[in-house]
Amino acid sequence: MEQAALQGSVAEMEALGASLVVVTPEVLCEIRTLPPGHPFDAVFDQAGLTARSFPVLIDRGHHVARQYRLVHGFPPDLIALYKQFGIDLAVHNGDDSWTLPLPATFVIDQHAIIQSADVRVDYRNRAEPAQTIAVLKQLPRR
Repeated sequence: MEQAALQGSVAEMEALGASLVVVTPEVLCEIRTLPPGHPFDAVFDQAGLTARSFPVLIDRGHHVARQYRLVHGFPPDLIALYKQFGIDLAVHNGDDSWTLPLPATFVIDQHAIIQSADVRVDYRNRAEPAQTIAVLKQLPRR
């Protein structure tokens, strides 16, 4: 769902002189990773995963996320719960660290200076593309 919303905002971001790049630890981000009929399968938007015009970069081992201090781990009881629901982060992320980055949106200028940062603790609550566009509109155009 998020990727479809981002795709719908790419043209406006580009018109403001920005480029959209997604960074994820998910090595399987190109395919639906939950089996058909899985209780959480409905939240995935297959069109959003495949019909996009922006790059998705794989952050293997969370090297980029660690530089931004965004990585968090899971306690053993939560790992067990995820596994009960058939969610295995080792498969999704290609490592067995059972860590994830916090959802974050950064606006970084041409001089590698972060102009805006939106970091969320709850992965279900993410910055809306309209918020990012509003930030971009406030930046001086070059």
